[in-house]
Amino acid sequence: MNSLESATIELIWNKSKKTNKPIYMIIDDTISEKTKLSSKAKNIIEKCSFHNSHLKRKTVYGHQLVVALLSCDGLVLPYAIKIYDKEKMSKIDIATNLISSLSKSINRGFVLCDSWYSCKAIFMASKEAG
Repeated sequence: MNSLESATIELIWNKSKKTNKPIYMIIDDTISEKTKLSSKAKNIIEKCSFHNSHLKRKTVYGHQLVVALLSCDGLVLPYAIKIYDKEKMSKIDIATNLISSLSKSINRGFVLCDSWYSCKAIFMASKEAG
């Protein structure tokens, strides 16, 4: 666990303890589109590839990031930002690893994500994490 993750957990868990409110893990992904392909750039951009952009309804070139935020009673903090590399791990695997990385919340906890992440692996990871 890195320092951002540790600090975010400490602040959010303390907020939950004080307010008796639930903790939410919010997971989503986004694409940071690049204007030049690596083949046309002076230097190759590491971990860039082609991704399907639902927003633009086409394939775009860039980095795809999976982001997790933690929230409790109006306090929203970044927890993790992971670069999606299709060669290594799926976005579902990244999300389940993020969910599993949390210690059990003091009060109830919820995972919020869009319908693309609705699958058995996410539900099971959420259930196991409490």
